[in-house]
Amino acid sequence: MNGSNLPPFMGYLPPVVDGTLLELMNMSYPDYPPRAGRTGAQLSESRLLALDSLRLFFKEKPHQRAAEIVGEAVLRQTPFCLYLRNFGLGPRVYGARNDPYGLPQVVTLAGQFDNHMQRRLQAAVEPSLPVVGIQNPAGQTGPLPAFVLADEDWESLAALLARNAGMIVMHFLGFTAGVLKELELIRAVGKQASTLVVIEQEDPFAALKDAALLTGARRQEPVSIAGSLDDFPHRLLRQGDDGWQAVQAELAAMAREPHAPPVDRALSSPPEFLPPEPLRNYCTDRSTEEYDRAHQLMDEKRFDEAEDVLYRAVAYAHWARYPLGRVMTLTALGQLSLIGFGAKGDAGSLLEMALDTCQEVRATSRTAAKMYPAIEQALGRLRAETEANGKREIDAAGK
Repeated sequence: MNGSNLPPFMGYLPPVVDGTLLELMNMSYPDYPPRAGRTGAQLSESRLLALDSLRLFFKEKPHQRAAEIVGEAVLRQTPFCLYLRNFGLGPRVYGARNDPYGLPQVVTLAGQFDNHMQRRLQAAVEPSLPVVGIQNPAGQTGPLPAFVLADEDWESLAALLARNAGMIVMHFLGFTAGVLKELELIRAVGKQASTLVVIEQEDPFAALKDAALLTGARRQEPVSIAGSLDDFPHRLLRQGDDGWQAVQAELAAMAREPHAPPVDRALSSPPEFLPPEPLRNYCTDRSTEEYDRAHQLMDEKRFDEAEDVLYRAVAYAHWARYPLGRVMTLTALGQLSLIGFGAKGDAGSLLEMALDTCQEVRATSRTAAKMYPAIEQALGRLRAETEANGKREIDAAGK
């Protein structure tokens, strides 16, 4: 895993998520150089933080939220807003210089302008209209609900959403093939007057040049193409902090205007992008194999080895989009922390994560539905014991 070739199932999640999973995987091997010198407590803390960040990411479900918003708008015939942008404003992954241990690295360069724009849309537009966007699976960024699709699938959905959106906002960085296609889709449905084009005047990657120089990453500039915005009456140049304030004010004013409801009376949203089925099956199988092996090691009281194997299992379960595997592995890690290491605090954190994940899938999984009360009871017993011990300590201190 820590050789020169990255596994083929990477690249289907945002780079920060893939990187977290890869580090969990690498850190599960005692000979991984960055693991040297870390105490058990330090390793445990970093692992728990990683697991919790993964739990929060997979709980967001931007695609599901976007589909619900558009479906509700079509059903009730109420308008919604579509957010489009230059793909160059989102994060991109580039090869980088090897790390001090000689391991190959990649670096994600992501300017903050897209995130800033999404937060302005949240603050200024969402009080009047719900907002949805379109993202590729490796470029999820910002708080807005967004359909998560492969790069080759965005055009048909963008055309469908543009036809039905009451308001459109485009964050424009320059004319590229993708941007020209988006503009043509808007023109094809006659929505120029319902579109606000925010023309970015700053280089979103200017602040990242030092990071790129430090890591040896080279950003590939998209090819510029000639184009025109003359037929879009609502255009706004954005530069500096004052520019963001002007954008937010213009967004709020435009959102308060009357907007057309969806033209379609029924609309079928595309399914969320997933890695190819053979890769998902492979990762599911590996997660199950590692989980079974960990239980064998626990039976043999080889707890340190079992913990490492379970962290490999949980990484594979995330890559596989296998929520039941995440529940089972988190539960096993909680039991291991309690039985193998006597770490009640870690056990409680892991069981809370398992319970939260189980809550999301128990309606669709019989196994998860059966596991939920057992996890809940185990967590309840642990909390009750912790509270009782705390009360005894307070009583003893008062004597």
